[in-house]
Amino acid sequence: MKSSTKIGAVLMVCYLVAWLDRMAINMALPFMSKDLGFGPDKMGWILSAFFAGYALF
Repeated sequence: MKSSTKIGAVLMVCYLVAWLDRMAINMALPFMSKDLGFGPDKMGWILSAFFAGYALF
């Protein structure tokens, strides 16, 4: 296997994991806010922190 093919496969797996991470937090968000008793303003701060860290990484 060529090294460019291996790098492409690793990048594809990383992209898939990142996509699953974004989907999981979006699906869990209503349950998290209900269980923890956070309003929309606090959930906005939590999501902002998540996506800021996500963008920096």
